[in-house]
Amino acid sequence: MKYLSLDEIHFAEAEMLRWLYAICKEKGIPLCLGGGTLLGAIRHKGFIPWDDDIDLMIPRSSYDELIDILEKTVDDKYEVVSMRDGKSMFSYAKIIDKTVFLDKSSREVTSNLWIDIFPVDGLPEDPKKMHSAFKKAKLYRMWLSVSMSNDLNAGSRLKRLLKPIVIIPAKIIGARKWLLKLDRLCRKIGFGNTKYVGVLCGGYGKRECMPYADWVNYSEAEFEGDKYAIPGCWDYYLTSLYGNYMELPPEDKRKTHSVIAYRK
Repeated sequence: MKYLSLDEIHFAEAEMLRWLYAICKEKGIPLCLGGGTLLGAIRHKGFIPWDDDIDLMIPRSSYDELIDILEKTVDDKYEVVSMRDGKSMFSYAKIIDKTVFLDKSSREVTSNLWIDIFPVDGLPEDPKKMHSAFKKAKLYRMWLSVSMSNDLNAGSRLKRLLKPIVIIPAKIIGARKWLLKLDRLCRKIGFGNTKYVGVLCGGYGKRECMPYADWVNYSEAEFEGDKYAIPGCWDYYLTSLYGNYMELPPEDKRKTHSVIAYRK
């Protein structure tokens, strides 16, 4: 087997992105860069040098359409995994590279190199209802995580104390039911039916709340030599997530997933 350098991981993921974006462009599906990938495009015109994954965002209706297309697409190298086919316990989809495997020490749920596709959903306009929606989403993600965990010693001291108490009811209900609860919550308001949209299934909470009208005013940014769609409110979005996003963080804050990947 051949272990990949970070540059080689970046190259493999950029190839995956090109393959996916070509499908979206052909079908007229608005797929946008998101999270650290969008930050990398704006600040570095490519990957953040210490980053090792790709995050994408897509309106919910287009997300479902894309999953339909990808499930029917036969490819020797790439495959979509999502909660629909039972292959994933995530509320968002992943494209995996079937030729690049992850070492077990990477501590990742998937066994292959991946990129993430996050659906963007409609959000309540009422501040209290929006706060409640993000709070529920966080709670469901917590229960989902606990229901899949077998390590009682992981996490902070408080989490280690609470885990034995909550792990039994979480597992009785089961991971699949927690995942469905989260998915139903995210789909409750259609994309574009209110003034606000956001990645309700993600981990940034209300920081990923964006004005719908600005989000769909798509723009473009360069990423690893190619142009990709980005939300029209990219500056608002990045400021909300990272503050002064053009300033490099201290070296001790430059974290990655620590992916260890190889080809057989």
